[in-house]
Amino acid sequence: HFHVVLTSSDSFFFNWIVDYLNVLHASSYIVGDLSKKEAEEYFEKHVLPRYGCKELEGKFDHVRKITASKFSVYKSECLKLIHGLYPRNVKYADKSNKPLWTNNDFIKTMEVLVKAENQGYILEDDLINVIEPKQINSLVDYNFLYCRQNSNFAYDIINPSDKIILTAMNQPSLRAMEHYILNYI
Repeated sequence: HFHVVLTSSDSFFFNWIVDYLNVLHASSYIVGDLSKKEAEEYFEKHVLPRYGCKELEGKFDHVRKITASKFSVYKSECLKLIHGLYPRNVKYADKSNKPLWTNNDFIKTMEVLVKAENQGYILEDDLINVIEPKQINSLVDYNFLYCRQNSNFAYDIINPSDKIILTAMNQPSLRAMEHYILNYI
């Protein structure tokens, strides 16, 4: 027996390991971004004192929105989001099923995710009250939503639920959704 540690920022990496490589004895350990609360605490208690930036005290939200990611990644997520708003035109070579969501389903999903930003996730059950399960599954399949089947590996979320958790794919994706909701809805 031997152990191998593989890392990836791709949310479907573990599924790929299990499904495509047919690895039956794999364990996933997700170490994600800090929650907003944890990041703010770290920023205020460690970063600002270290660099003597008193002028930024209490301005974490502003700094976070500006520096959450590189602009090129954010721009890429904005373009992806725009494609998601027109599901009839979404075509991925590796997807045999057509998207099942509508423009309105995607907008409602973005609104729910942005509203739940401080929590860090939404429950699948809560989103099912907004759109149908088949639309949710399609958004997950097309990498517009990230699904965590259980909380065993949700180490980046404070007090995760025991139910199925849905998140944006990453922080730039969430920022792009927020921008769209605030500026176009």
